[in-house]
Amino acid sequence: MTELSRIKGIPLYVQIREAIREQIERGELHVGDKLPSEEELAEQFGVSRMTARRGLDDLVQEGLLQRKHGVGTLVVSRRITRNYTRLTSFYEQAAEEGLEPSSKLLDFSVVQASADLASRLMVEPGAPVMRITRLRLLGGEPIALHVAHVARDLCPALLNEDLEDQSLYRLYESHGLKIVWARQRIEARAATEEQARYLGLKPGAPVLYSERTTYTTNNTPIEWVQAYASGAPYAIEVTLFRDESASPNIIAGVE
Repeated sequence: MTELSRIKGIPLYVQIREAIREQIERGELHVGDKLPSEEELAEQFGVSRMTARRGLDDLVQEGLLQRKHGVGTLVVSRRITRNYTRLTSFYEQAAEEGLEPSSKLLDFSVVQASADLASRLMVEPGAPVMRITRLRLLGGEPIALHVAHVARDLCPALLNEDLEDQSLYRLYESHGLKIVWARQRIEARAATEEQARYLGLKPGAPVLYSERTTYTTNNTPIEWVQAYASGAPYAIEVTLFRDESASPNIIAGVE
């Protein structure tokens, strides 16, 4: 039997939930694995079936687990921790964590830059911009919808690249465009019907929205990306400094 802390203030169902979460994050439980039944978990942890079920309920609501009638409770996702002290792409970060990232190309088109998009990419309004819409997956499960905008004349080679399962950052660099820095904004939003359909959510469900402008040398913006992620598989990690003099001066002279 797995011993749980009986210290007052830490509910048993929370301890069960976190024990299972840790197994998933450490890779001891993989996407597609079936969990023991609620009766077996109750016996394993020495609690009631209701307590065991409540611990699972939270992970089901988060999207890490899924109950399938006649099958049981399955692991359907694994959290990816985005470390925002480093500039990496989704594909690079997931691969570093030993996950199984993949992408499905939903749309690739060349559009005319609106005034807002032209301002973000520092091009003339009406300039040709490549719009790349991809569904991001971990272990075959959708976790994010990404829409990237790239000035066509800055990296025309993308027109002839396979964009399904590659990092755009690596593609840029393979064509001589060095990634230097980025500015990113993150906020909570409600999923539209289209976003919910791709991410397997209900319309209006909370999603983690982010937009990032990535710059190459000479502070030239190479892409502007909008991302809509199901919050469950994501964690965000940052390094914070109380004393500004202790923080690394990575970018200077940029508003």
